[in-house]
Amino acid sequence: LTPDVIKKLQTRTKNIRNICILAHIDHGKTTLSDYLVSSNGIISSRLAGKIRYLDSRDDEQERGITMKSSSIALLYKHAHGTGSSDKQSPSTPSSQSHSNNKNVSQQSDDSSNKDGVSVKKKRQKKKKEGDKGEGGRGWAAEKKKKGRKVRKTRDAGSKIKIGKRGPDGIYMVNLIDSPGHIDFCSEVSTAVRFSDGGIVLVDAVEGVCSQTRTVLAQAWSERLKCCLVINKIDKLVTELKYQPSEIYAHCNRIIEQVNAVCSSFASAEAMERAAKEKKGQASYENIEMMMFTPEMGNVAFASAYDTWGFTLLDAAEFYSERLQVKKSILMRTLWGEYYYRSDDRGQWITQR
Repeated sequence: LTPDVIKKLQTRTKNIRNICILAHIDHGKTTLSDYLVSSNGIISSRLAGKIRYLDSRDDEQERGITMKSSSIALLYKHAHGTGSSDKQSPSTPSSQSHSNNKNVSQQSDDSSNKDGVSVKKKRQKKKKEGDKGEGGRGWAAEKKKKGRKVRKTRDAGSKIKIGKRGPDGIYMVNLIDSPGHIDFCSEVSTAVRFSDGGIVLVDAVEGVCSQTRTVLAQAWSERLKCCLVINKIDKLVTELKYQPSEIYAHCNRIIEQVNAVCSSFASAEAMERAAKEKKGQASYENIEMMMFTPEMGNVAFASAYDTWGFTLLDAAEFYSERLQVKKSILMRTLWGEYYYRSDDRGQWITQR
């Protein structure tokens, strides 16, 4: 990345996203932001969670809590689905045959001309000589043509394509770390209004807390699209000593609690709208915007302190190569009451 590429990226609003992190106090917001900052090489991954990079005030470092919202610009390259948009390599047989046919056609055109100069070049030469005789317009046209050629080679020389919407597109993410204490709710509401999307962080051990409901209400009022991150998954094993089936049931319970909170906001808004319009039946709108399910890809499981995390799509890509199963099937069966039996040729069943 060069400063010119970053400068171009800052001017393309289609490739800029403002994302804020919302959570209860001590649920791991600053630790997660440290991990995201380390992914851009700004700090070492070993210092993630210890340095508290976005807590720039001295009182924040002393007390160990975030008191003011702070932001940082990060670069993100879309990784999923790169196989569908890959272009054909120049070394493939089809491209080689195309180049060979092109060379053959060029040789035949050159051989058909007796003087060794193509008719097209003769026409260009006559046009150039005629323009020079009319007030020097040929020199201006030649200069303009050279300028176009320089601009074309400069854009073609950059390896990163700015503004491309797709797997190879690069986006600038303005990450906002907001406070989690109830005394700093004004900072959270300001961060929500600035943002295009949000990351709702929930502690896997503590679950949904009071400030979690507050930030969900603020995100709902601003119609903010969010994704859910269940943090500190490792504590379910190291501290609570849960088995895999118990971890699944516990995480599923947390997702249901978050969806219940969001559905309460939707039902209250629908009843208020029905009362104003004097309708007997309430209509639910925008309820799918704040519903979280792992199958939709808006739920992640992470341990920010240990710098790892994954979604159901990552798990489906990981197991599709090892189990020789389609990714679409794994997206439907990896979450839920499904069990895989390897002795029955990879059969998925709903009972043990």
